[in-house]
Amino acid sequence: MTMGRAVVLGASVAGLLAARVLAEHAESVLVVDRDELGAGTGHRAGVPQGTQMHVLLPAGRDQIDRWFPGFSRQAVAEGAVLLPAAARRSYLDGRRKVPGSDVDMIAASRPFLEELLRRRTLALPNVTLLPGRVTGLDFAGTAVTGVRHESATGPVVTPADFVVDATGRSSRLGDWLERGGWERPPMRRMAINLHYATATFRRTEKDPVPIAVLAGCTAAAGGHIAGAAFSAIEGDRWIVMLGSYGDDRPGRDADDLVRRCRDDFPPRVRPGGGQRDARDGPHLPAGRQPAAGLPPPPPGAGRAGRGR
Repeated sequence: MTMGRAVVLGASVAGLLAARVLAEHAESVLVVDRDELGAGTGHRAGVPQGTQMHVLLPAGRDQIDRWFPGFSRQAVAEGAVLLPAAARRSYLDGRRKVPGSDVDMIAASRPFLEELLRRRTLALPNVTLLPGRVTGLDFAGTAVTGVRHESATGPVVTPADFVVDATGRSSRLGDWLERGGWERPPMRRMAINLHYATATFRRTEKDPVPIAVLAGCTAAAGGHIAGAAFSAIEGDRWIVMLGSYGDDRPGRDADDLVRRCRDDFPPRVRPGGGQRDARDGPHLPAGRQPAAGLPPPPPGAGRAGRGR
């Protein structure tokens, strides 16, 4: 069955993939996002985790290649880095782990991956992108019939036969449902007390091995240190991430992040064999992972504890 217009709220990865699916079932698909999304791969306010480390795992890669044939090849051709199993390393408490499945992954910055997804999605003839802040929904009986949003000329109501909320943690769907006379969905907040810091550095090696490393630490061995990871990404860069728990704040600035990586991890789990490359850009300061909004657990489920 084909519907008239579908509207997707949010043009991040989830919203773009939702638009791709809906393009096969709707005459037109409108994607509304509060950010101005032109050409380029810069960080944007609507994706607060966009500066952190991202890897396209095999299952997600296969699905995206199904929806967008040739996506993986195009990503690598435009600069993303292929991570074969033989060039990846994993450690736990300083000991190398047995390699897992022999599959390739793709590493790139989140803005790079998202921009390519956006380009491929908007190339579909019935998908369009509209900048604007969504302010509410219109209801008729038990159905959503329109999306209220701001535009350059003022408030607008766009009729819709189907609406997908892909705005993530900033979603105001509960407010809109309550305003429309529906019960607000219950929510439970779970603080996981996780901190992380990320920075990028220039990569001088052409074909480094290892090309990506994940080093985890148990509470007994690492104290407040949760682990570290690095990977080659587009633009001849390394992306390096350090994580911690509790009151510890990893990498308050770029020099501190580098010092912590050197002090807490052996050379084999650092990019370039432990040699520091020139810093590529501004350091992304450590930030506390916000509490996650979750529905209440089912009856009889155990209580969630603090991550260790």
